[in-house]
Amino acid sequence: MGRIVNLSLLIILLVLVGSGLASFYAIFIGGRNVEVPSLEGRSVAEALDEIQRLGLLSRVDEIDSSLPKGAVISQWPEAGAEVRKGKVVLLKVSKGGKQVPVPDVRNLDYERASQQLREAGFVVGDVLRIRDNKAPAGTVIAQSPAAPALVPENARVSLLVSSGSAGGSASTATVPDVRGKGEDEAREILRSVGLRVGGVSYVYNAMTAPGIVMEMRPAPGTTIPANGAVSLIVATDRKPQTQEVASSPKPVIPGQAPQVKVDSKEADLAPKPSPEPRPEQKPEQKPEQKPQEEAGKIAKIRYVVPPLSKPLTLKMEMVDARGTRTLLDREVKGGEYITLDTLYAKEAVVTIYLGGEFVWQERYF
Repeated sequence: MGRIVNLSLLIILLVLVGSGLASFYAIFIGGRNVEVPSLEGRSVAEALDEIQRLGLLSRVDEIDSSLPKGAVISQWPEAGAEVRKGKVVLLKVSKGGKQVPVPDVRNLDYERASQQLREAGFVVGDVLRIRDNKAPAGTVIAQSPAAPALVPENARVSLLVSSGSAGGSASTATVPDVRGKGEDEAREILRSVGLRVGGVSYVYNAMTAPGIVMEMRPAPGTTIPANGAVSLIVATDRKPQTQEVASSPKPVIPGQAPQVKVDSKEADLAPKPSPEPRPEQKPEQKPEQKPQEEAGKIAKIRYVVPPLSKPLTLKMEMVDARGTRTLLDREVKGGEYITLDTLYAKEAVVTIYLGGEFVWQERYF
């Protein structure tokens, strides 16, 4: 009886030792290695069957791609790698998506080309500029991907843009219209066509979002030498301080908005000396003589109405030694150019209101 018990215990011990060794081999050794097959370009169903046949595990991630839906785009580990059985293979699989044709923007200027790409749902990618004797500066020479390729929406389209002829200073560029665009975008557009920003003036305007280009000089469409300077007038939300005094006249850029530039000078309008009045006429002439002597300066007011969605009322007021008077009060449209020359006495303050909102105020001697 004892021998039977001892034999049973020995058998149980051998089974336990064998199970332990098998577990240890499966966990720490894992059996023989297998080579990861090439799965890229195959359908996800075929790839999963192959992975399972080799004793491997799998994980699938779906991403946007121009490949057909369900196609394997990439894998990890790479094909040819030796791994143990039970290793996880990561597959990136195309989930398809809408594909649209790329518009042909060759021979267009950079601004129009980038606008067409954005309207079609694409993103402007890398922009490379090269010298070209045939294409004017700022013209798109080539694009990648080329039209009419079908690619996913929001894909990047890179452009090759001409920077003018190899002659350098002899080449010219057409000034693009950057009004209504942000300052950074306007700078990039000008740079892409071979021009540079010569200066930026920040002007308060309650009707325009801060950072938006309101006006530019030279005007859009003007042909200037390559690397020429373009001045920008950009809106700001910082109101001017009314107590500041213009110490010296500044140059007036025609069409500048909404800043008012006044050039003050002594006018040759003073009355000529008159003979000594008779005693009985002196009380009558004295009050008439004083305003004429004081009104000896001319304010030259130049104002361009900023872009408007609808006409608004423009009102200009002047306050000087003779009191307050309205210089202009009428409805204007966006882009309208206002010019006024008016006399003032001693010193004056010009205030502009657009649509009932304060736009500008400055004091002049």
